[in-house]
Amino acid sequence: MRDPFINRLREPFVEYLRDAEDAARGCPGACVERYQVDARSDIRVNLHIRLRSVQGHLLEIKEAMRLEADGELTFLAYSHHFQDPDDAMIFRYDNAPHYPSVESFPHHKHTSPDAVEESAKPTIPQAIQEALDAINPTNPARGNPH
Repeated sequence: MRDPFINRLREPFVEYLRDAEDAARGCPGACVERYQVDARSDIRVNLHIRLRSVQGHLLEIKEAMRLEADGELTFLAYSHHFQDPDDAMIFRYDNAPHYPSVESFPHHKHTSPDAVEESAKPTIPQAIQEALDAINPTNPARGNPH
């Protein structure tokens, strides 16, 4: 059931959060452990999503957003972290400014504890699809993000 609170936010937030919630709740083979929206002000929102697959994988998404004067959302900080049932990281996208040598700085993707590559920020549906593909590489929904 959609949180009626989001309807009180400004339209760019409403649209983004509805898409995020639809992607999370529509994820096959997973349950939503957490879906939390924290409106810090009318131009600042934090989002926290935890999805757990039936196999035990965890996708945790954290985003801090600000609405700019031109109506665009800016992502102040984000992390899309995916791990296996044994808590080993499979991938993590984030924009923590600790890899200045990466061409896409501050955006990057961790592909193992010691490997980082350049990357743009994925959308929430893209992160969910990548996690599904990692769990089931022959997923028939491949290429059809939520």
